[in-house]
Amino acid sequence: MRKLTKAPSGIALALLAAGGLTGCGPMSQRLMCQMGVTGTGAVLGALGGGIGTAQIEKEPVTNGEIAAGAAAGMAAGALVGMGLSYLICHEEEPPPPPPPPAPHVPAPPPTERRGG
Repeated sequence: MRKLTKAPSGIALALLAAGGLTGCGPMSQRLMCQMGVTGTGAVLGALGGGIGTAQIEKEPVTNGEIAAGAAAGMAAGALVGMGLSYLICHEEEPPPPPPPPAPHVPAPPPTERRGG
C-alpha cells in the first residue's frame, strides 16, 4: 500500500471543510429526505455488490473484481434509492394563508348631551 503524501490529504481536508461550512440550512426537508434515501440505497447496493462478488466467484477473487462489483452495486442501489425517494419523500404543503383582516367598522357618532 502506498503512503499518502501531505498534499492529497490536505486537499481532501480542505474540500471536506468547505462542504461542512455550507451546511444543510438552504435545503428543504424533501431534498434532505431524497439525499438520505438515495445515499442509503447506494451504500446498501455497494455492500451487496462487493460481498456478492467475493462470495459468488468460485476462483480466487482480486481486489479489482470486488471493487467493480461494489461500484456496480452502488450505481444500481443509487438508482433504486432515487426511485424510492420520489415515492417516500413528499412535498411539504405550505401553511394556509392568514385570515383576511376584519373589516373596519367606523365608531358610532358621539351622543349629544343636552342641558347639562
